[in-house]
Amino acid sequence: MKDIEPAMFIKYMNKILVSIIIPSFNEEDDIKRTLENIYSQIKNKKNFELIIVDDSTDNTTEIIYEFKKKFSKLIVDKKEYRRGLAKACNDGVRLSNGDYICIINADNIVEENFIENLEGILKNNKEIKVLSTLNTVANNKSFFGSYVDLQNKYRLRSDDHIFRLINSNFISFTEGFVVKKNLYIESGGIPVIKGNDFKAGEDFILADMIREIQPDGNFSANLQIKHFVPEKFKDFYYNRYIRGYGTTQVNFYYYNSRIISLFTKTLVKNILKIIYIISTFLPLISLKQKLIYD
Repeated sequence: MKDIEPAMFIKYMNKILVSIIIPSFNEEDDIKRTLENIYSQIKNKKNFELIIVDDSTDNTTEIIYEFKKKFSKLIVDKKEYRRGLAKACNDGVRLSNGDYICIINADNIVEENFIENLEGILKNNKEIKVLSTLNTVANNKSFFGSYVDLQNKYRLRSDDHIFRLINSNFISFTEGFVVKKNLYIESGGIPVIKGNDFKAGEDFILADMIREIQPDGNFSANLQIKHFVPEKFKDFYYNRYIRGYGTTQVNFYYYNSRIISLFTKTLVKNILKIIYIISTFLPLISLKQKLIYD
């Protein structure tokens, strides 16, 4: 199941501190914003590198190569076929020269001073092997963005997620997580399973594999990554569905859960989710109409 073997270490002396890796597939609406955002913070940093692993069939590739004219140090790994997210991340790690790996989604932006803060943390705490970041919603003023933002804030407050991150060395793997490259390689990387392309949840698998080697993590609220929530209902539903389907895939292909049990849980979960969304949005729509007519 391992896609990266320990013998595959890059032979550089780690002059690069952090390799930022962005897997990309048909991200023409977001990729330029993400590249410009990261470039503004690393353009004068000799110890950071940026790697794009691209399998796109739309205009994403053209946007990437146009951007490379401005940032010649950008490393592009382009394939004419779709590798899948797991394989793309692992291929990015193979190309990397950094001591640390930071994987960012193509629709993310990093908060101001993210790179400066990250550099300072890693240089002053050389024992760090895994570093979790704070994930928030960029467009939290939009209709669907505010919904996801409220969900995130409720989760943080209700299950003491932040306190577990700070006090319990909890490892939170999502966009922007930072991990020692040698630890990533020792874990075998994100598993590439034949016949399955994970829609989401591959980070949970990687987290489990790394915890077996290194159970302790670190967290900094000064490292903030923002993601954009789709603003059209069709795109928003697809985005939420993909996340839910990814969980089912992980349980079936990786944790070997029984398909009947998964089907039942997924069905019940989706029904409850639809009820929750309707009960949340209908009062808001009614209130908006009332305010308009009043």
